[in-house]
Amino acid sequence: MTAGARRDSGPPDRPPGWDDAPETVLQIVDPAGVAVAWICPELGANIVAYAVDTGQGWRQVLHQDGPAALRKRPSRFGLPILFPFPGHMAGGRYRWQGREYVMPLLDPAARSYTHGFAHQRPWRVTRHDPSALTAILDTRSDLEPAQRAGYPFDLTLTLGVGLQDGRLTVELVAENVGGASAPVGIGLHPYFDPAFFAGSDRTALGIRLPGRSERRLTSGPPIPTGESVPADPTVAIRPVALGSTMLVSRTDFGDQRAAQISGSDNPRDSLAVDLDMEMGWEDVLLFAPADGPSISIEPHTCAPGASSLPAGDPDGLRGLEPGQHFGVRASIVVAPLSPVPTR
Repeated sequence: MTAGARRDSGPPDRPPGWDDAPETVLQIVDPAGVAVAWICPELGANIVAYAVDTGQGWRQVLHQDGPAALRKRPSRFGLPILFPFPGHMAGGRYRWQGREYVMPLLDPAARSYTHGFAHQRPWRVTRHDPSALTAILDTRSDLEPAQRAGYPFDLTLTLGVGLQDGRLTVELVAENVGGASAPVGIGLHPYFDPAFFAGSDRTALGIRLPGRSERRLTSGPPIPTGESVPADPTVAIRPVALGSTMLVSRTDFGDQRAAQISGSDNPRDSLAVDLDMEMGWEDVLLFAPADGPSISIEPHTCAPGASSLPAGDPDGLRGLEPGQHFGVRASIVVAPLSPVPTR
């Protein structure tokens, strides 16, 4: 919300369900007092909750089921960080510069390795101010032995989270501090709570995604087939009901780089949630899980499942050379329903 919104009370101290959690949860508060977020460094530096004062009370924007659920499924709640492999890796195997590497499957029976390791590992906080936080993950020291064997590349990933005028901004910078070219992809996986719009039925939501091309994905683990069809970013998408899965993959953003969620059938207060993919993103994936009420809009620097594509594929992982770095930035803001902003 804007800084001028009426505030009924101060922000809550803890996110719902986290009062007795053994993990540290660090709070940042918007200087205007209209938004608050909580980050758990020990659980992947996940932004476990983000709440705003709508002028009619505080409401949670992100979907989360507490620390036990996050420990069990670290990529399925709050706002997980996906690095260095957004999406699925078939069989947990990938090739880079003529060599095959194997990543450890969380479930030995799984058909794919999912979303990299950043969301599974503890991060080190290097700065915590009232309205901002910085944390770092270093592949040289912060991985389990099997993860390090599967990803023997020396990188740091620095996270910056801040709140200003109700806007939650997330910035990530990957830097190659080693001597070899490294495969790198970055993604965010924010889960939005339909209850924010005064209802738990996601089929009542309208979602607009940027991107003039829609990728065709394989069944099972979603990996691009190489085919695409034209897409219209002005047409709202209606999510499927709980019990069914939805995957919509878009690219070719052009000037429009924002996604929007609105409660299309419940205009109680005509609020929308905008996800602005400000810098560095090439793809976005809409995911509605079958076994949870939330929806996720995932910005990626590469195609989903890029690590499963053949070496040299233009949609595959990018190489980060020694001494190089690259960054991404995205922000989430709640505002009165309006046309999706363009750049």
